[in-house]
Amino acid sequence: MRKLFKIMIITLSVALLIGCEKQQQQSASKIEQALKAAGSNRAELEQVLEHYSGDSLRLAAATFLIENMPGHVSYRDRDGEKAFYHIADSLFETISEEAYDRRRAVIDSLMGLKVAQFWNGGYVQDIEIISADFLVANIDSAFNIWERSPWARHLDFDEFCETLLPYKTTELQPLDNWRSQMKNRYTAGIANLAYCDPYRHSPVYACIEMNKTLRDSVKPDIRGFDYAVQILDMGVKPKVPFGNCGHYADLAIAAMRSEGIPVVKDYIPIWSFRTLGHEWNAVLDTEGRWVEFGGALSEPGVEEKIGERKSKVLRRTYAHNPRVLELLASGEYVPVSFRSPFFTDVTASYIPCTDVEVEAAGEEDGYAYIALSDWTGWRPIEFARMEEGKATFRDIGTNSIYTVVRYDSYGAQRVVTPPFRLDRKGEKHYIIPDESRLRTVTLNRKFPVLPSVTSAAVRINGAELHAADNPDFPSYRLIHKVADGFATAHEVKVADTIGAHRYWRYKQDTPGTYCNVAELKFIDADNREMSGKIIGTPGAYKEVPYATKEKAFDSDPLTIFEAPTDAGGWVGMDFGEPVRVAAIEFTGRGDGNAIERGDLYELFYFKDGAWRSLGQKTGEGVAVTFDNVPENALLLLRDRTKGKDERIFTYENGEQIWW
Repeated sequence: MRKLFKIMIITLSVALLIGCEKQQQQSASKIEQALKAAGSNRAELEQVLEHYSGDSLRLAAATFLIENMPGHVSYRDRDGEKAFYHIADSLFETISEEAYDRRRAVIDSLMGLKVAQFWNGGYVQDIEIISADFLVANIDSAFNIWERSPWARHLDFDEFCETLLPYKTTELQPLDNWRSQMKNRYTAGIANLAYCDPYRHSPVYACIEMNKTLRDSVKPDIRGFDYAVQILDMGVKPKVPFGNCGHYADLAIAAMRSEGIPVVKDYIPIWSFRTLGHEWNAVLDTEGRWVEFGGALSEPGVEEKIGERKSKVLRRTYAHNPRVLELLASGEYVPVSFRSPFFTDVTASYIPCTDVEVEAAGEEDGYAYIALSDWTGWRPIEFARMEEGKATFRDIGTNSIYTVVRYDSYGAQRVVTPPFRLDRKGEKHYIIPDESRLRTVTLNRKFPVLPSVTSAAVRINGAELHAADNPDFPSYRLIHKVADGFATAHEVKVADTIGAHRYWRYKQDTPGTYCNVAELKFIDADNREMSGKIIGTPGAYKEVPYATKEKAFDSDPLTIFEAPTDAGGWVGMDFGEPVRVAAIEFTGRGDGNAIERGDLYELFYFKDGAWRSLGQKTGEGVAVTFDNVPENALLLLRDRTKGKDERIFTYENGEQIWW
């Protein structure tokens, strides 16, 4: 989503220009506005229109592209861009089979080259540089695919314009012949569909076959690609050794469209329960339904991130969104989320949603935004006109917490309604803290446990804690057997009957767990961490130096001990003499968001448009407790020592409920 954020920013001035043109030249046609925006390149575009003057359908397609071209941008330093991709292509060829660290190092070196600085040259509107020859070739190629592809014959003209016609598939993509680069590249097995009557013209089944081949070819590795220069050349992009969801979605669009399969990119600007967003694809079937899939990742018909709450789903388009153009022409400050006019709202086709009416007495007329929590602020997901203190937001996902915000002319955000939970029936439940009713809360995390964490955290399940008087543990006292895999820190009280022992350990015999443990602490009767000589299984998984037994005692929950064998590994301490241990704390492999001993935490609650502190506490174990917390409060826990992940929650029946 970082690339999406950057593109939103760079299109602001262009989108504002479009909006101003619309206000100032209401009598002019849209095509005339676009031709005027082309400046000295106007003759190239007029040449395209003249070229198709005798072909009404192709002329309509050319008009569509030109009318909606303002706002689409390319890198200004196109020679530098070309040189960069030439070098990148050669480097990626050499590191495809290398280990991740090696590949990362090579890409770091690539980004450090002078040629990689081409992006510093800024951006130029496509309408100012695109040539007549390029646009004509693109239109003819798109029509040729539409007319000949068995998977495009069901498309009407409007669908064709948004799927197969655009001359590029993502912003900042080079203006080149990407279709020929992708043509026949991932079609293994697709020809066999011709032998099956129900499948031979099915874009969904063609998409299934191509997506399988794409996945087998690029071997997707979801590690992100957090560099200033994104790889957008479609000849080079398949060779990038890792990426994020958006990277593979862009790749799938180019591959599918080159064969006439109508595919688009849908996205969530922000999840209902965490700050990040998500991107995936959808293919248009012969019945007019959009079938979702993850490019190179998941098959059509498999719901993306099933069970994870969505509040707003958008679709990337080539055409301008007229509502956004009106917003940009209003003269009001526009938040980053709406500075690009190239999207349409498809929420209603994905999730149950409702229109949300709000009242804010005394508010002036103008634009307001419904927003989700974003770190400690609020990120808008939809806008509406507020008139006489009322606004209605369309197609908002249920079962999430929202508030309504506005902006002053300098971009300062102001909350104008209390947060509210929108239940499954679309009813609002305002969250207003009751400071007359106070309670004590005990918290064990500052961020929800996500699926990516759970699969690793559960490896503690079945582990045992032992005490012995012999370093080989031929016999031992069983202190505890772990019966859960929660991604929190765990504390086990040691019974007095266990007595004093010299050797203490954590052992995991469950196959496939590799004795994964992030932190292990032995606590004395005065609640102090004990120290001794680290003992345990020597070595580490694949002999990596950053996963040895010492990592279980480095006070860093993001490092782990990972034994060289999948079962039977152990780690512990030799105290030099028999000692009594009062408690044992351990944390499984996770994300570092469980409460940590020694970290300083601050709890906040939301009131009157701002976060208010309830004080600070130092973690003295596996949880942190705060007193005098108002009932019915929206809460946020922050680790003042380290880390950045944090998420709003309510506290219900002794449990943190994440929103």
